[in-house]
Amino acid sequence: MKKYFYLVLILSSLHSFSMFGQSQYSSSSATGSGLPTTLLTDYQCVGINPANLGWSNDNKQFHLGLAEVGVGIYSEAITKKEIENFFTSDDPFTETDKIDAARRFANSRMVLDAEAVSVGFSFQKKNVGGFAFKVNDRNLWNIKLNTTAAEILWLGFNSDYFDLKEVDPITQEIVAGISTNPMPAVDLLKGTRITSLWIREYGFSYGRHIFESETFKLYGGIGLKYIQGYSIIEINTEGSELTAFSSLSPVFDINYPKESPSSLSGTNFDPVGNGFGIDLGLTADIVNQFRLSAAINDIGNIKWDGNVYQASYSSTIKRIETGGLGNESIADLIDALAVQDEVFQWEGIASIDRPLPSTLRGGAAYIGMKKLHAGFDILVPLNDAPGSRDAALWNLGLRYQPLRSIAISSGVGSGGDASFHWSLGFDFTVANTWEIGLATRDITTLFKSENPYLSMVFGLLRFKFGGAHHSTDVVEDVQKI
Repeated sequence: MKKYFYLVLILSSLHSFSMFGQSQYSSSSATGSGLPTTLLTDYQCVGINPANLGWSNDNKQFHLGLAEVGVGIYSEAITKKEIENFFTSDDPFTETDKIDAARRFANSRMVLDAEAVSVGFSFQKKNVGGFAFKVNDRNLWNIKLNTTAAEILWLGFNSDYFDLKEVDPITQEIVAGISTNPMPAVDLLKGTRITSLWIREYGFSYGRHIFESETFKLYGGIGLKYIQGYSIIEINTEGSELTAFSSLSPVFDINYPKESPSSLSGTNFDPVGNGFGIDLGLTADIVNQFRLSAAINDIGNIKWDGNVYQASYSSTIKRIETGGLGNESIADLIDALAVQDEVFQWEGIASIDRPLPSTLRGGAAYIGMKKLHAGFDILVPLNDAPGSRDAALWNLGLRYQPLRSIAISSGVGSGGDASFHWSLGFDFTVANTWEIGLATRDITTLFKSENPYLSMVFGLLRFKFGGAHHSTDVVEDVQKI
């Protein structure tokens, strides 16, 4: 049946086919190994570690990539069998299904993250350094619902919380639910957190060697990015107060109940926020055997000044006009659950500044063998802004290249937004110029039924060309990783 996975469909459909966004990395090689901080170079290290532009892994000066995409879905509330049923069954979504879904989603997390690189280009040359430019979209939905929130989401006005039903006098159908004893949202939804961030980045990075000797090389890099924001939602009752605001592009065509000083007309695909970010990175190469890296990413903020609404801190949940997931259209559902003033009593404001989801990355790798690169990588969120991970993410991984044209990468890790995962990736090079990659962040989903982590990363249009370039590794007739 099209059960619990239906929520993912709704969330992903909101941004249409062009919606991609905040994931760990969209490179197939880095996804397979889980070692982006030390492994990635050329334009792929933009937003990860700009210091790595100081050398080339494949001895090429130019790299060009188009449409590299990564998507991941993780849920503690659904099983692999239910996901399979979603694709194979057209059974109707019954009230029994919805009641069970509300029970399953209570106090469970669901994460949808995605990223798409529209175009990336880099040029690297010894004694000059490396320059890279990349345009990419990032998005992360992170949802944790308490029991009441899950019930309202799935059952709508059929929830027991709404003890008075409003009936259409003509059709005699229930059209709304009313609570005669409404509770403050901060109390009713205690422990609930719903965040979403969709941004587009135009990033430029530069990296080069700072110090170099026979046994030690130090590389540094900086990245600057201009950011356009297309949506942000934050509803957080995990603390003692309610934090709730939203800013959505007109393309979503949401019928706000009140005018805001920042209201935008029309239904165009217009940004509703603008900002800037900075990335800083360092990488040390020790006797061409070991590599140590560290980077801080997304230092900065975004000013949201289009369709900005903030919830009243004294808001109470008293009325709803949806029967819950499975019955309503996407627009109606958002109107009822996130926009209508009966739910959060939204107040329009001129603008709001929010920090970027800053992260600290670290990595260590052994690069002493020609065909093998192995190491450790960690990502630590530095704030809880929308788009941030829940906790630190670590990975142990390797990348093995038996032939110039084939590379296999794999790794294990845990933390972040998911449980233990085993990643796997493949890269193929045609005529030493055209590279094709495919990877998944968790191959174990094929063998387990609980806590599935569906993910796919692929790049079909990646090209590399140009003369020999300085590399930190010794490159002979077999391409070094």
